[in-house]
Amino acid sequence: MKIVMDAGYLSSRLVCSIEEKKKCLGMIKALDMWNHVISGAGLLALECLTEYHSTDDFLRRAALAAIRDIDNLENILIQYLITGDYHGKEFLECLLIADGFPLICKGATTKELVEHLRGWFGADFSEIYDSEMKEFCNDQELGQTHPSIYPEFDKLLNLSEDAFAALCDSMTEEDDLKDVALALKGTNEQICDRFHSHITGYRKTIIDIYTQLLNNIRRIDVEWAQKNIIRKGEFLGFIEAEEDEEE
Repeated sequence: MKIVMDAGYLSSRLVCSIEEKKKCLGMIKALDMWNHVISGAGLLALECLTEYHSTDDFLRRAALAAIRDIDNLENILIQYLITGDYHGKEFLECLLIADGFPLICKGATTKELVEHLRGWFGADFSEIYDSEMKEFCNDQELGQTHPSIYPEFDKLLNLSEDAFAALCDSMTEEDDLKDVALALKGTNEQICDRFHSHITGYRKTIIDIYTQLLNNIRRIDVEWAQKNIIRKGEFLGFIEAEEDEEE
């Protein structure tokens, strides 16, 4: 049974000033950050994010609910919203999470998320919403990336095409390809695209097979695989080694 909220209930709690609505735009950006991490690492990333990015309690509880029962997530979040004593800005932020979190779990794009949530801000805020979120969406398209589980892995974005191609060409062993399959579970779309464009043929097939077989992946496994690739790049001289990197 799908739970539907009464319009009168919503309007009585959605009373926000323009300034409060502006602050709530940050929640859409937070949801999009989670969206990109989930798209790279899958739902396994949710547990990690609740541990390291749990500043918003409702957002944290939404992630935990997705881990426990993704199929009933929409109803669960509506129940959380109705049974909580939320008003004004706090209610709007929670409503954005309740309506937006199931969407990002289904793999929505940034533009789809932004368009889906626009109505909750009201007609009086539409011009501000369009201006602010258009700039945000454009930034995403221009390649602003979200961090990998192992932050140093993002250095791969700075490698020249020749250096990145040489690094990929050096990955011929089965363990190397398994590392790639694991590493791509916890990084951003730009790095995934670089690997997919440079590793082809039988090596791509092996990576695809590993990707399908890898279940119940731990965050530490993804992080270790990303470290292995960076260390290989450092050994080959494509990446400058960190002097004081902690093991």
